[in-house]
Amino acid sequence: MKNNSGKRIGIFGFGCVGQGLHDVLQDNTHLEVVKICVRDKEKLRTLPSNRFTYDPQELLQDETIDLFAELISDPEEAFFIVRQALKAGKIIVSANKKMVSENLPELVELQKQYGGTLLYEAAVCGSIPILRTLEAYYGNEQLQEVSGILNGSSNYILTKLDAEGLSYDDALQQAQELGFAEADPTLDVGGYDAMHKISLIAAHAFGALPAPSDILRAGIQHIAKRDVSLAQALGARIRLVASAKLDIKHKLLVQVLPTFVFPESELYYVEAEFNGVQLKAKYAW
Repeated sequence: MKNNSGKRIGIFGFGCVGQGLHDVLQDNTHLEVVKICVRDKEKLRTLPSNRFTYDPQELLQDETIDLFAELISDPEEAFFIVRQALKAGKIIVSANKKMVSENLPELVELQKQYGGTLLYEAAVCGSIPILRTLEAYYGNEQLQEVSGILNGSSNYILTKLDAEGLSYDDALQQAQELGFAEADPTLDVGGYDAMHKISLIAAHAFGALPAPSDILRAGIQHIAKRDVSLAQALGARIRLVASAKLDIKHKLLVQVLPTFVFPESELYYVEAEFNGVQLKAKYAW
């Protein structure tokens, strides 16, 4: 039984993230999931059909809902949902990093205009509170660089190449079988996912939102065993590192590149599907 004085939540999307959120919320007596909006009417699901709706407006126009969670993969549809929620003055949480990074200025303006709230830390590194850390602890600190391993799928593949000597194709197949990589892994292995995440990190770290065209990006698709062998000979590991840093002229440089990472870096020790972020400030590391 849910507490009637708690918050009422509407969820958009019931994939891995949506199902996970729903399961977590069942243990919270102060939060009630009102209904879940999905697209596919024929797909078999783990909950009764009366828990779902196929019309986003059923949730968006329900004035009794206090909080929305947008957890769908389509960035255009996600943008439509978030815009409407903000215009209604609602609180909405989004995990769609592509949608947020490409539309952040407009979304911020909608918050100011209508009094809604967009929370999107879920779109960057999952459970690592990097955006909150930047806002809470580095508001008055002169940051010089933020770098990290921001995509678990590509890091899993690179770990397998390094630790087990697998080929890229074999490691990718294993990642797909375990659910770490999508059937079409382009967004992950091509560096696009990390690109959108580092752009949001840059916005909070340096107050600038770089356009995708301004971010130097390369993926891991062409990394071969000889590349891994060279890294090992040098005492390094190859990792897909996303970084935002100021150069000597205080120009912001943002990039996502396969990189030789050495034991002196904390990122050297980030393995498998895990993420990691490190900060370099003028007075603190």
